[in-house]
Amino acid sequence: MLEKLRKLANILYWAATAVLIALPIAALGYLLAETPNPNRASALFPHIDIIASPTGLAFWSAFSAGALSFLLFIGFLWSLRGLFDFYRKGQILTLHAAGAILRLGKWLIALALVRFMTLPTQTLLLTSNNPDGHRQLAISISDHEVGFLLAAGLLTLIGWAMNEAVRISDENKAFV
Repeated sequence: MLEKLRKLANILYWAATAVLIALPIAALGYLLAETPNPNRASALFPHIDIIASPTGLAFWSAFSAGALSFLLFIGFLWSLRGLFDFYRKGQILTLHAAGAILRLGKWLIALALVRFMTLPTQTLLLTSNNPDGHRQLAISISDHEVGFLLAAGLLTLIGWAMNEAVRISDENKAFV
């Protein structure tokens, strides 16, 4: 059974590595092909009713809010790849693996909170130049966000529980 786990972890490790390489390249390719600018804000943010082009500061602040989510996702993938690396090396019930799971939960909590705040921030910034009566502040909570946050909490809880279990196991081994 351990060998199957190590093989699957190896496949997932390389898949995570490929995604970590492909995502930044794709993002850079998109930015080079479609240079973001305030005059094209409605093309970049089609879900927001932008009537008048936002100021440069508002546009780049809204763009940065989305980029922060992207960077947090990259951090999550990096930690996930680290967990797969521990597992493929057979380090399953260790403090390193438990710590990696705990970090994954924390990355997901940060990502969930930032994603929750991104839409209100972007709509507020990008519609600030709209005429009176056409400015927006959109707040959205769906089952996806709630489920995402609960899964992040679960992963954090499992990480803490595994940390405690490994610590107790190490104490018992030292005692005997």
